[in-house]
Amino acid sequence: MNNPESRKSLVEGLVAQDAGISETQLKEFRMNLEQSLESLELKAHSSRRATIRSLGVVTVCYLVGFALGMIQNLAPLPFDFILPLWSFCTTAALITAVVIVVRYWSLHRPALERGRIDLQITMFGELQRQVSELSERLSETSK
Repeated sequence: MNNPESRKSLVEGLVAQDAGISETQLKEFRMNLEQSLESLELKAHSSRRATIRSLGVVTVCYLVGFALGMIQNLAPLPFDFILPLWSFCTTAALITAVVIVVRYWSLHRPALERGRIDLQITMFGELQRQVSELSERLSETSK
């Protein structure tokens, strides 16, 4: 099996046996993988933006609560429902922020990492195939 011709014929025979291997199918698979990775990146980016927004809402709620507390210290509030409403809004915003952060770290980020790794593996496989193809061409031209 040290003979390059016998290895080449063996490889060609194995590739010919597998009807699933073709350059167009590999390109299509890579394109689909790139599109799914792009979709995952958009979802992750959207989730990060939602996290930042929800944390901003929580911060605003706490600042409003601080201002309401300061106002109530100066003079009693004319409406009794303001503080319970503020408390409800702050709690809802905090729970929403926690849910969004947990969802990002448990769903979007791992899927994005898996997609990136799959794309790298596919690209390295394609690169190896192209290098072997070039080396075969070089060996043929040097003869």
